[in-house]
Amino acid sequence: MKKYIIILLALFVSFSSAKALEIESIGLKAKDTKSFTMQTRKDSVNMYYMYAHDIYGVYEDDNFKAYIRVIANPGYQDYALDADLTDDMFALLRNTNQNEYSYIKGKEFKWINMNYKQNDISIAEYYLCWKNVFITVTFQSKNGDFSAEMLAEFNTFVRDITLTGEGKVEPTHVLLTGIDYYKSPEKKNYFGLILICLAAIGFTYYITRKKK
Repeated sequence: MKKYIIILLALFVSFSSAKALEIESIGLKAKDTKSFTMQTRKDSVNMYYMYAHDIYGVYEDDNFKAYIRVIANPGYQDYALDADLTDDMFALLRNTNQNEYSYIKGKEFKWINMNYKQNDISIAEYYLCWKNVFITVTFQSKNGDFSAEMLAEFNTFVRDITLTGEGKVEPTHVLLTGIDYYKSPEKKNYFGLILICLAAIGFTYYITRKKK
């Protein structure tokens, strides 16, 4: 009996920790990997950069950088497993000036994958259009070409991503001075009225004393 309880506890821990990355706003979940764990906007110290560049997840070490960028669906079809993505694929090829691609299939959808070089930097990039969002996952090498093992790990990371389909892109609250969290307009108006009232009281008091 004790053995079965231990097995059940082990299974519970493994299932509960299987989803390491979660971005609630876009309904994205992904499993952890053995070599990298992405940071989201919640735990990043560089939120301004992430908001300004539509980045929801980021990672960097001595070997590579990784980004998850998300924008609103520009009108493409969902990249479902049975979808014909020929037009979308050729549009992405033109944008990246490449001629090679592949599909990375998950449980519900498939990603368009392109591995290419830009200014002698190796890049592995994955694209997915699903419901309200268009997602780009980018891996950028710092030390030459990616090894086959690294590319396989990137493919696995992307393949295991799940989406609820209910997520939406967050509005960009970025100003030149930083992130604007948009305080309630009512509070701003009330604060302005309070300042005007105080100024009026002070002016009245000054005029009254001057007449005396």
